[in-house]
Amino acid sequence: MSVQTSMRPVVLVAALAVLTGVGVAYGVGRHAPAAAVNAAPAPPAAVPLPQAAAASSGAPLDPVSPDEAMRFTDAWQQQPRVNLGIPAGTASVVIVKFNDWLCGGCKAMHEAYQPLLDRYAKEFPGAVKYVLKDWPWNSRCNFTISQSLGGHESSCEAAVAVRLARDRGKDAEMEAWLFSHQTSLIQMRLDPGTGAADAIKAEATSLLGLRPGDFDREFTARLPAIRQDVADGAAVHVEVTPTYYVNGIKTTAPVNPTDGSGGYNLPANYFDLGVRLELKKAGK
Repeated sequence: MSVQTSMRPVVLVAALAVLTGVGVAYGVGRHAPAAAVNAAPAPPAAVPLPQAAAASSGAPLDPVSPDEAMRFTDAWQQQPRVNLGIPAGTASVVIVKFNDWLCGGCKAMHEAYQPLLDRYAKEFPGAVKYVLKDWPWNSRCNFTISQSLGGHESSCEAAVAVRLARDRGKDAEMEAWLFSHQTSLIQMRLDPGTGAADAIKAEATSLLGLRPGDFDREFTARLPAIRQDVADGAAVHVEVTPTYYVNGIKTTAPVNPTDGSGGYNLPANYFDLGVRLELKKAGK
């Protein structure tokens, strides 16, 4: 959906609200339990706003006016930064996403932001580092919840599958399969047995050339690393997926513990502006 010029001030309000912690019923991409984990202080009342435009298929982003950019820049520069303990290496910008492969919001924001990441790779080779951290809404690998969220019964298997694929240079293929089959995998939870987990195992085994029993052995071996990602997220009070950080600045709004509102992400054009502010700061 395109954001019309007349709506730009409203979009700006939404972007600023995300940064300043005002709960807004805006944007795409969020998944959280009914009672927020690590609940933050209640923000002011929600403001109903239109949905964000996705930067899909490499389409041009909706322009940000000089005045909007100035106001956003002022808010950005005032944001606190957290240390996520991720070495930047030679990169100037580190983008971190806490993700669940069976989270619809995670898929939506992947589709919105991936074209931006592709552009950065071409315009600023090596300057932007993108880090995926697991936050499955499944109690087998997420110690912050006592009960798995419906539809996430196989989130741990999905996280393991991507890790195995990443080790073999096939993570893009595994991620694409999970997202393209996300709806059917979630639907499988309504069927008897463990259909979704079996489907994920079967695809990983075929794609990666695993032997019978390899996935189950690797599953046990990979759980500690997934749980460490969860511990890292808990340390910075992750409460919704996806949650994004840009050089330690949280670009996902907090969740209102009273009514569960909030938890939305920056529209793609403002996310891009934030990243480019960091690149400019680094002299890029």
